[in-house]
Amino acid sequence: MDIDYRIDCLVKLGASLNQSDTLAEIIERTYQKNNWFTPEFIQTSINAIRQEYLNESKLRAFAAAYDIVEKKQNLGLILAGNIPAVGFHDVLCGFLCGADMTIKLSSKDDVLMKYIILQLIEIDVKKSVEINIVERLGPIDKIIATGSANSNRYFEYYFKKYPNLLRSNKTSLGVLNGNESKAELTALMDDIFMYFGMGCRNVSKILVPRDYVFDQIFEASVKYEHFFNHQKYMNNCDYNRTLLLMNKTEFLCNDYLIIKEDDSIFSQIATLHFNYYDSMEDINHSIEKDRQHIQCIVSSMQLEGALPLGTSQTPSLFDFADGVDTMRFILQ
Repeated sequence: MDIDYRIDCLVKLGASLNQSDTLAEIIERTYQKNNWFTPEFIQTSINAIRQEYLNESKLRAFAAAYDIVEKKQNLGLILAGNIPAVGFHDVLCGFLCGADMTIKLSSKDDVLMKYIILQLIEIDVKKSVEINIVERLGPIDKIIATGSANSNRYFEYYFKKYPNLLRSNKTSLGVLNGNESKAELTALMDDIFMYFGMGCRNVSKILVPRDYVFDQIFEASVKYEHFFNHQKYMNNCDYNRTLLLMNKTEFLCNDYLIIKEDDSIFSQIATLHFNYYDSMEDINHSIEKDRQHIQCIVSSMQLEGALPLGTSQTPSLFDFADGVDTMRFILQ
C-alpha cells in the first residue's frame, strides 16, 4: 500500500477532528467519564495533534526519515491514559508502518481515543491496516506498552517472549537562572500546570539558584488560578498540604500550588519540587542523577537538549516517549 495513501488518510483524520457537533459531544462524554480531562485540555490536546501530528508537510518529512518496507505483523498496543489522547502517537506510527494493530485502551481515555481510532478506520477505505480495539490482547508479534512502574513490572513478565517496547513513569525538569522575564515564567506555568501536571512532559521539579525568590512563581501561576474551582485537583491539593503540615515539613503555597524542597523529581498533584544549585556542576549532577526519569528539560539557559520554557506540551512527531524511536522499533 502506498505511503502517500496512508499520509492522506492521516491528513483527512486531522480535518475530521475540527470543530463539529459530534466532536463536541465526544469531548463532553470524555469529561463526564473522567473529570481530569476538562473540555479545555481535551481541545488543547486535539489541537496539538492536528497541528503537529496530522499536518501533511510534517507527516511527509517524518515518513521520509525512514525506509518503510511493509511486512505483515500484528502490533499490540497498550495505551496510557494520563492525558487526553496521549497514546495517539503510537497508533500513528503503527499506521504509517502498515502494521495491523490490536489496541487496548486505557479505561481513563477510552471515549476520546476510541472515537479517533474509529474515525481513522472509517477514513481508511482501502483497509490498508487492520485495527482492532480489544479488552484483552490476543496473539501478537510485538508489543508497545505504556504504564506505571507497577504495571511495567507486569508487562516485563507477561510480554518477555515478544519483541517489546515498554515504557514506565517519566516526568520533566525545569532549570531557571533567576533572570527569567514575566512572560517566560508565565510560559513555564503551561509546562507545570497543563493537564493538571499529569503528563510525562509536565515539569514536576525545578532547579533554582540559591537566592531564588519564589514570589515570582506564584505571581506567574495566576494563569491557572481557576484550578481552585476544580474539585478533584483541590482535593489533592488540600490532602497534600495537610500531610506536609502534619509532618511539619517546610513548604510555600498559595491557594492551589504547593512548592517544597525535595530531592525527588516526582511530585504529587498540585505540588512542585525544587532544589537549589550553586554551580553548573550542581545542575549537571542533578540531571544525571535523574536522567532515567526525565522525559524533557525546559530552560532559558544554554543546556544541551533543553526546550524553551512553555513548549514541553507541544511535542513534534520526532519527540518519542522515553527517547526510543517507535518507528524503528516497529520496522526492525
